[in-house]
Amino acid sequence: MISNAEIIPGIIAMISSLIAMVMLSRVIPIIGGSIGRMIKMMVTGIFFSVFLHAGFELAAGFGLISEGSLMIIMGILITAGAIAFIAAGNIGIKSLK
Repeated sequence: MISNAEIIPGIIAMISSLIAMVMLSRVIPIIGGSIGRMIKMMVTGIFFSVFLHAGFELAAGFGLISEGSLMIIMGILITAGAIAFIAAGNIGIKSLK
């Protein structure tokens, strides 16, 4: 059985990343342009790297996903998030030129 020490950090990560995604998404229409696109990519990165990642860890903790599958899924999610963060940085650098 999963312990509170494993559940609480996952829940906190999901809630805090959800708050960050909502807050950043509210700014996008106001800012627009290349900075808005950069923020969209950051939100995508947070979604994959934090929100989904924490959700899948919780699912594995409750026995819904095997540990072997979890490692593959987490690798894919972290990679997708990192690619989104790289794209956001690229958009930001190009907007400075």
